[in-house]
Amino acid sequence: MAKRKESDFQAEAKNFLNGLFLKRPAVPFKLQGTREEQKRMTMIIDEVANNSPFAKEILEKAANAGYTLSLTHLGNAVGSTNGNAKTIMLQESASSEKLMSTLIHESRHAQQYENGVDYEFFSLNVKSEIMVRRAMEADACACAAFGVTQMKENGMGGAYFTYSDEKPDLFKSLEEGRKQGGDKGALRGAFDAWYKDTNQKAAYENLYLTQPMRRAEHDWNFMFMDFHKDVKSEDVIDKICAFGDTRYFDGKDTLEDKKYLDISERTKEIADKFFKLREDMQFTKPDKSYEELPTRQASMSESLTMVLNGFGELDLPQESKKEKIMENKERFMKAQAPKKNVSALARAAAMKKHCLLYTSDAAD
Repeated sequence: MAKRKESDFQAEAKNFLNGLFLKRPAVPFKLQGTREEQKRMTMIIDEVANNSPFAKEILEKAANAGYTLSLTHLGNAVGSTNGNAKTIMLQESASSEKLMSTLIHESRHAQQYENGVDYEFFSLNVKSEIMVRRAMEADACACAAFGVTQMKENGMGGAYFTYSDEKPDLFKSLEEGRKQGGDKGALRGAFDAWYKDTNQKAAYENLYLTQPMRRAEHDWNFMFMDFHKDVKSEDVIDKICAFGDTRYFDGKDTLEDKKYLDISERTKEIADKFFKLREDMQFTKPDKSYEELPTRQASMSESLTMVLNGFGELDLPQESKKEKIMENKERFMKAQAPKKNVSALARAAAMKKHCLLYTSDAAD
């Protein structure tokens, strides 16, 4: 029987220890899940961080802010970020190559929240919601594309080819922008490419604006839909289109350009209806910020996107609407007692504070 070498025993000991202790990822995320899930997440983190300095910085911002990373079932979504709970969730059934770009994307959303972007939906006025939510998504897509491009240049092309096959126009714009303006030009090019996909814009208008408005028509819950804060282009660029003191858009008013703010005619119709009903029920002045935004006619595929995302499913008969409006008006008037009910006000404030938070990337 051949005598075993000392190196054989060392290898066995190393394998045994690796089985007992999980390897620490290159970026110190809090990992949640089974041992196998944590091993997979560590591999994904390491692939990204070790092959893209740009992406590693984004991951580190999220990890240092205390975000927890987990694998779970997300339905049709590939990733999700909750800025309030500080969690990033990845679709467990997606390929590891797909999850590499998704991790960069979701970590960028975490960084946006840490920069001060409001993660409570319906608190911004409609124009600001359009400007902010679109910019968040366009920026996260641009950052993910740039990160996997660096990975490919360092010999790890799997994530690049997976993502570029899905969004060839975005990567084409990134490369063209990079030739003209370096890294900043690359990010600008990829950012702008997101806005050229009207079906994508329609899906986001529906998910974050019109579908909740339609739902409010159905359940008459307008309490948490203030739509009152106004955000300027300069503030959005500072918090979203920037890395430290470096902004990849030079002009302060860049996002005021109509190409970033157009809405579908259908979106405008639903917003008009929503604010009229809200005014009738709560005597709250309507938001007029969106009235001057440019409108686009919905294409056939865009209309289909809207239908599949729930348009028309919550209509009530006209008589029922009228009865509900009168019922809410009576309830409102009874609540206007001469003596303020402090406990009721406190309860209302608490309810508003703990309102439902939507994830930033549910449509991914």
